Amino acid sequence: EDLQVTFYQRSGTTYNLKADQGELDMETRNIHVSGNVKAVLPDNATIKTHAAFYDNTSRIITSNDPLTITRGSLVMQGVGLSADLGAETVSILKNVKVIGNR
Repeated sequence: EDLQVTFYQRSGTTYNLKADQGELDMETRNIHVSGNVKAVLPDNATIKTHAAFYDNTSRIITSNDPLTITRGSLVMQGVGLSADLGAETVSILKNVKVIGNR
């Protein structure tokens, strides 16, 4: 409960992840999180969704739920997420809507 995880990049940047609850597989180091999931990226963009899964081997966070990404006045919404921590990329998978401007 009240999960808080920090992912560290080799470059020194960090990704912070918070959720109401989570489960860590001690063998694989994979993490399931759910309930008010919020990630804060190095550029201060935030991602909010209901549930997500972190695969430690690939260093990719995925979600099949609706999500909102906010960066300044730019708001992106959609369904499904793939965030590659190694490549430092975030993709919304479908039903993408962008509100605001950069």
